[in-house]
Amino acid sequence: MSEEKKGALLLLCAYVFWGILPIYWKAMEHLDSMEILAHRIAWSMVVALIVVAAEKKWSSAREIIRRDHKTLLMLTAASVAITFNWGLFIWAVNNGMILETSLGYFINPLMSILFGMAVFREKLSRAKWCAVALAVIGVCIEVFSVGHLPYISLALAASFCLYGVIKKVVRVDSMVGLFIETAVATPFAVAWLIMMQSSGAANFPYDAFTVLLLVVSGVVTNIPLALFAYALRRIPLSMAGFIQYASPTLTFLIGTLVYGEQLRPSRIVTFAFIWTALAIYTADTLLQRERKL
Repeated sequence: MSEEKKGALLLLCAYVFWGILPIYWKAMEHLDSMEILAHRIAWSMVVALIVVAAEKKWSSAREIIRRDHKTLLMLTAASVAITFNWGLFIWAVNNGMILETSLGYFINPLMSILFGMAVFREKLSRAKWCAVALAVIGVCIEVFSVGHLPYISLALAASFCLYGVIKKVVRVDSMVGLFIETAVATPFAVAWLIMMQSSGAANFPYDAFTVLLLVVSGVVTNIPLALFAYALRRIPLSMAGFIQYASPTLTFLIGTLVYGEQLRPSRIVTFAFIWTALAIYTADTLLQRERKL
């Protein structure tokens, strides 16, 4: 299997993983969203620490922290972007806005394509431009039907797109990068948990099932992020953007079929435009591959 195919497959696995995560966070909706986020960061740090230690990658992490200040700065920016994205996503899911998150991750590929062209000089065929145009029309329909910009959706899309651009540019081992990102955010997460506990706002002590969910959140977080970081350096950003549609499609189905969120007619039209765009993009990609063979 070529590196590009391997990257595309692993990226698809990551997005499927992310697509079903609303079920996981919904199971903890009795907790404050920021409390869940703080635990997610802290337990992600534990998992990253164990993996880096097991793979004996301390020297790489120390080298970046002590000497490579440019990479450290970029990983800090990545940490801020993904932490914001996590927090907003958990809050939206647990406040009955799963479809808003789904729309956000449908918008994100458009931003990935634009960044791919602007930053990495990636080029699109006419068919792919047509796909982008259809997706833009779909998003515009949503904006006009609601009467205002979908702020939550756009914030989720922008923060994750920024994270993706940084991860594509930074040349660092996937787990080492995750370790440094979580190390940057962990002190703030722990301080938040202490503050919540001292003020009586925390829900601690938790029941056994909640404890299990919080602890496993570190694994749930790190696995798809590691796959994402590994895959993103092996495929074009524009391709990654469209593979991402697997995640919001699953989230869309979960929001409507599992949790019964209201689906407006205008949003059905929006999703129809975006799914059509995905079909055109995928078909064009496959045709181009066949011509090269």
